[in-house]
Amino acid sequence: MTINEKLRTFLKAKGISINSFEKSIGVSGGYLRHTDNLSGDVLRRICKVYPEISAEWLLRDGEFIPTVQQVGDITGSEVSGVNLAGNTILSPPGEYKDLLQIVKKYQEQTSVFQQQISDLLKIISDGKN
Repeated sequence: MTINEKLRTFLKAKGISINSFEKSIGVSGGYLRHTDNLSGDVLRRICKVYPEISAEWLLRDGEFIPTVQQVGDITGSEVSGVNLAGNTILSPPGEYKDLLQIVKKYQEQTSVFQQQISDLLKIISDGKN
């Protein structure tokens, strides 16, 4: 998904016209239609005016799956998740099960890492005594 495609997905979900979006970030009409890459300045303006847009989400290739603090029941919800910065992560309807599987996998990995850290801290602590 390109940056423009991601922005268009966001705008559609929020019901914001492209023209209104371009005006709000201070670029000329047709900017999105004629630009494949955003300058750093434009990216900063987008994130300032629309704090729910993650710069990382825009810049990463493919789909961006953020680190998630909690997973709740999102069945029937239009919002699929929130990243650590509090920015909304948009996901097309029907992909919630895939998203939840990915999040579950990352939570399992995190639990393993937390256990390893605890084990290492115990070893360090025992060595100091």
